[in-house]
Amino acid sequence: MAPSPLQPHVMVLPFPAQGHVMPLMELSHRLVDLGFEVDFVHTDFNRDRVLNTMADETGALSDGIHMVSFPDGLDRAGDCADIAKLAKGLRAAMIGGIEEMIRSEGIRWVIADVAMIWVVELAATLGVHVALFSTYSVAVLALRMHVPNMLEDGILDECGNVMRNEMIRLSPMMPPIEAAELPWVTLSGTPEGRRTIIQILSRTNPTILLAEDIICNTFQDIEQGALALVPNALPVGPLEAPATLRSAGHFWPEDPTCLAWLDEQQACSVIYVAFGSFTVFDMAQVQELADGLMLVGRPFLWVIRQNFANGVGEGWLEEFRRRASGKGMIVSWAPQQRVLSHPSVACFVSHCGWNSTMEGLRHGVPFLCWPYFADQCCNQSHICNVWGTGVKLQADEQGVVTKEEIKNKVDQLLDDKEIKARAAKWKNAACTSTAEGGSSHENLLKFMMHGQRRLMPRHYVMKVLQEKGLMSKDKSFLRTAEDSEKLFEKRYLQPHKDVVPDLADAYAAARNGNVMRNEMIRLSPMMPPIEAAELPWVTLSGTPEGRRTIIQILLRSNPTILSAEAIICNTFQDIEQGALALVPNALPVGPLEAPAALRSAGHFWPEDPNCLAWLDEQQACSVIYVAFGSFTIFDMARVQELANGLMLVGRPFLWVIRQNFANGVGEGWLEGFRRRASGKGMIVAWAPQQRVLSHPSIACFVSHCGWNSTMEGLRHGVPFLCWPYFADQCCNQSYICNVWGTGVKLQADEQGVVTKEEIKNKVDQLLDDKEIKARAAKWKNAACTSTAEGGSSHENLLKFMMHGQILLAIDHSKKTAVMATATQLHVMVLPFPAQGHVIPLMELSHRLVDQGFKIDFVNTEFNHNRVLKALAETGTIPDGIQMLSIPDGLGPADNHMDIGKLVQVLPAAMFSPLENMIRSKKIKWVIADVSMSWALELATTVGVRIALFSTYSAAAFALRRSLPKLIEDDFLDETGNVKRHEMVQLTPPIDSSEIPWVSLGSTQERRRYNIQNVIKTNRLMPLAEMVICNTFREIESEALVLLSNALPVGPLVAPTSGSTGHFLPEDLTCLTWLDAQAPNSVIYVAFGSSTIFDVAQFHELANGLALSGKPFLWVVRPNFTNGIQEDWLNAYKDHVKGKGLVISWAPQQKILSHPSIACFMSHCGWNSTMEGLLHGVPFLCWPYFSDQFCNQSYMCNVWKTGIKLCRDKEGVVTQEEIKNKVEQLLGDHKIKERAATLKTTARASIREGGSSHQNFLKFVNLLREQ
Repeated sequence: MAPSPLQPHVMVLPFPAQGHVMPLMELSHRLVDLGFEVDFVHTDFNRDRVLNTMADETGALSDGIHMVSFPDGLDRAGDCADIAKLAKGLRAAMIGGIEEMIRSEGIRWVIADVAMIWVVELAATLGVHVALFSTYSVAVLALRMHVPNMLEDGILDECGNVMRNEMIRLSPMMPPIEAAELPWVTLSGTPEGRRTIIQILSRTNPTILLAEDIICNTFQDIEQGALALVPNALPVGPLEAPATLRSAGHFWPEDPTCLAWLDEQQACSVIYVAFGSFTVFDMAQVQELADGLMLVGRPFLWVIRQNFANGVGEGWLEEFRRRASGKGMIVSWAPQQRVLSHPSVACFVSHCGWNSTMEGLRHGVPFLCWPYFADQCCNQSHICNVWGTGVKLQADEQGVVTKEEIKNKVDQLLDDKEIKARAAKWKNAACTSTAEGGSSHENLLKFMMHGQRRLMPRHYVMKVLQEKGLMSKDKSFLRTAEDSEKLFEKRYLQPHKDVVPDLADAYAAARNGNVMRNEMIRLSPMMPPIEAAELPWVTLSGTPEGRRTIIQILLRSNPTILSAEAIICNTFQDIEQGALALVPNALPVGPLEAPAALRSAGHFWPEDPNCLAWLDEQQACSVIYVAFGSFTIFDMARVQELANGLMLVGRPFLWVIRQNFANGVGEGWLEGFRRRASGKGMIVAWAPQQRVLSHPSIACFVSHCGWNSTMEGLRHGVPFLCWPYFADQCCNQSYICNVWGTGVKLQADEQGVVTKEEIKNKVDQLLDDKEIKARAAKWKNAACTSTAEGGSSHENLLKFMMHGQILLAIDHSKKTAVMATATQLHVMVLPFPAQGHVIPLMELSHRLVDQGFKIDFVNTEFNHNRVLKALAETGTIPDGIQMLSIPDGLGPADNHMDIGKLVQVLPAAMFSPLENMIRSKKIKWVIADVSMSWALELATTVGVRIALFSTYSAAAFALRRSLPKLIEDDFLDETGNVKRHEMVQLTPPIDSSEIPWVSLGSTQERRRYNIQNVIKTNRLMPLAEMVICNTFREIESEALVLLSNALPVGPLVAPTSGSTGHFLPEDLTCLTWLDAQAPNSVIYVAFGSSTIFDVAQFHELANGLALSGKPFLWVVRPNFTNGIQEDWLNAYKDHVKGKGLVISWAPQQKILSHPSIACFMSHCGWNSTMEGLLHGVPFLCWPYFSDQFCNQSYMCNVWKTGIKLCRDKEGVVTQEEIKNKVEQLLGDHKIKERAATLKTTARASIREGGSSHQNFLKFVNLLREQ
């Protein structure tokens, strides 16, 4: 029967095994109920079996399901049940016929078994939409996605053999499992079979992320931890066939006489025994099971299918039937769902196949677990260790489950009231999930609407909705916004980007990045929680149009990210394990730091080295470092409040006030404040931040929590006072404050101002908090360890460079030989044109040059000129780096630092020149900034291999990958507006209003564009070989778990000689000043290259630094604030002379490594975060925008190496807050200890053998595959 032209037409394609066919048949029945026509594709062999089974039944198949078949490619004399053979041959045998059928039938949607992953290829060739269906748990799906990690970590070899039989648990809410029990280890009994399966998994894993959805026969309540790791999983279970159609799809005819027998048994008395369609017992084990059932002395129903055991013939069966007469019944196949729902069934002796597991759970039946192979051991762990609804049958030393074991475990299970109570609880939860309004029910409706958007004519949607009770028959089709709102409110469906256009029209505002539910978002327990209102794309633009633009870019580009060869991240494994787990191709290589003598490389403003000399004059751990990056902009009120706060603190401070930091801050104000802060603080236009944070005088970092600053502060063990501005900075703040515990948050008052009192209080709090300092020290150690030779980030970088060419554990002589052959290897590096993006990629470039690579470093023409100008004052370009440039597409009158405009114009302006450059230079590898992920399309146009580099934390990257889900879950809308103001339970925790894209964009339209761009480029991510991250495993372990191809190689450290990449010349005189300061006395204040303070906040910071009474080194870059005149700044410099030093740009890594540095007041940019961590400097966190709030959360909440600077009611961080937080931070010995510990860990990670060092070797290895 041909489908109606009005009905949506779907092809369903199961793997040809009973346990795969059944759940997909059950799903097909559900789809038919919702108005779909289904073509159900069998192999010829299985179709005949199903039809034979159904021969004696009428109505066993819904009218809307059409059974079709293709050959399976196996010789009939072969074993059609050999999984390895089937997996290897099905694609070649079936793809041609399936392709022809899709074309001829006009099919637009295919639902394919995950084991038939090759069908996803048809999405590109035929334009068909493909959803995958997982026949196993999401936990197993997550484990499958981590197969490359297990191979890389040496748990398995490439043949599927277990090399280290250790316990694996990807999340605290997931079942633990031994390596020897992994599904693919037990799935085949031969080495060749295991090798085939492992190769298929490794090859096809990236394809899984290209599916529109992964439909899962599970439900939210039982697999929350695993579902968090698989962002496109859609749980719709437990699936059950309609009561009258339950035999459809079975390979053997069911014996219904067992139901009459069950009717004769007492309630809760029968042991049901069934082992699925693949389990095979030897005769000895069959006999032991038979004797065990008799020994129990309870009635039993045992399913012994035709090929269950070798040696069990009719004679044995008849003899056992006679022996068990009156006690038990044996059938060859049972109507299992009806058996399990029967009141006489007391427990289920099961192989723990996922279908059986879900059916037993759905009916509240306790389990006796006897797994055979594949995913069944993992399911047993779910049952026994997570849900607590069963017990495990143990084999003896000969591998036999004895009759005594069977009797004892049956008695134990049936006497355990707690197990029965839990089984009843999960039964209720399962029923609730599939009932109207339940999570699985709503997910299925979402999937239906997703499909109908492309498949259903308008009037047919109306017909289906009316028949299902979703719309009254007297209504026209959602003609008004009121109609659509009522429909969605009635059915609890939230607006979704993929619903029918007519439905979406009513929700146009919800596609603009606006936050609809400002609730807390946290993708993983080890990630920072963040409120929807703080999501990066929400805060990135200040206008609805900006947010809409950002959201659209994110939505459009998210899949692109997965197309990159890798996503290189300026983070490290230890600080973002949870987030890295969510981004499979992320490669954490941070914290990134430029070589010491090359640290100005990539800066847009010249660094003021005078601050280092000033820091030298300060006491150890005394200086508040205040820096807000390159984008933060303060109004004059906030600048003044910050200035007053710094003065109120009474500690020395170093405040970076770049050129455009605040409106209204001119030279007059600056000079005035300099005079006022003379002897207490120093103001610079731009600071050598890494050197500042490494300076021993730095006590804390008042920061916007940009990821660079976050990583730099973390790298140097500097506690944070967090003052995020926009974009990812709220997320970074959440890392700092909530995950790492290395900082505290500056709270704004009701007017949105962080008052001077708040600044003082939080500085005092931060500097008094010994635990934060200890955590900052701890993370500093972790950061240093990650980038040290052998560290996780170092190894990630090396692995990336040398993948497939040399062994990872390579001795020095081998390294020398390899590098000698690599001198001509040519790599293009493409940063986003912002200071915080250029610097870590320049640091990575130095590392690659050290390994013998030649680098073409491509800036925009505007930034190229700035870098060359900065180089004219300090530094040289190393021989291995060639500085190239391409126009950015903006006109002479345009603002070339406008992120929103750059995001929009760069792809069109740069793509063709990049293509030509790659072709002419015969470049084989490109390392592209994640913010330039549109470049992943070059992988298809010119065949170049691409690794992505993440300039923010693995957690922020995981947030980026989760952006569509955050929109779908109504944390924010597609314009970046926060809809639910609550914590995002990611790693680290972050307020939804601090999600990077919430703050990233000055207008709503820009935020909307940014978000759309992220979503768009996310879809390209599978093209990336990996994602390199300036982080290290020890600080982001949970985040890294979320990113399967992330390679942490950080903290990246600047080279010790030369100077390239900085946009501003570094002021090296500050190092001399630092030399004059007491150890651990100086507050290093730097806010990156984007933070902009208004005049009020600038003044408050200036006053706060002066008030702190501690020496400070303050980086005030030329555009740090508007409205501060040069005269004021000069006066302020005079005022704080002897107490503080103000410079325009600083050699930050040198500063952070200086013994006078006590803390780092930072915007929490990731570079700054990693540098502070690497040098064990506690942070004063003052995030400005983007990922900086997330970085702040790491410092303050996870690593606990800093404290957050809080705004007052006016949104100003006051001088008092600055003073207080500086004092708090510098008085907190625990924060200092943690910062020192992290410093050790960070350094260990980058030393030989450390996690980042090993990852760097992997990276080098990969790059050598030219």
